[in-house]
Amino acid sequence: MAALVEIWNGLSFLYPSLPMLPMRGRSVGSFSSRPWSAMGDIYISLYPFTIGLMFFTPLDLSFSLWFFHLLYMLQFAFADSLGIRYVYQYEQSIGAWIAFGLISFWIGRSYFWQMIRKIMGFASNIDDS
Repeated sequence: MAALVEIWNGLSFLYPSLPMLPMRGRSVGSFSSRPWSAMGDIYISLYPFTIGLMFFTPLDLSFSLWFFHLLYMLQFAFADSLGIRYVYQYEQSIGAWIAFGLISFWIGRSYFWQMIRKIMGFASNIDDS
């Protein structure tokens, strides 16, 4: 179902006579008083493919994604109440991606080391399954 929605929207991009299914970036409102107005507009976006993938995501990871997005938005209100205008949100997201990458390499370091040894011809008893 998710693939059909994405294919339909892709075809409607290529052929403008087809109507596009509105799925992304709907603004449902915003806060008008300070410091809450620093968070910006509240958007609702539906990504069917992502919703399908999140079905296979563990509940604690799903909660963490939701919680840290809420914390990310609340830091704007907190910074505005203190008079801070820039909270380095792009730098924070880059740091999170680097941390995810480093954690993945750290968890799989023994397997990666065995794989490198097999590629170099030093070991042949690695389980590739």
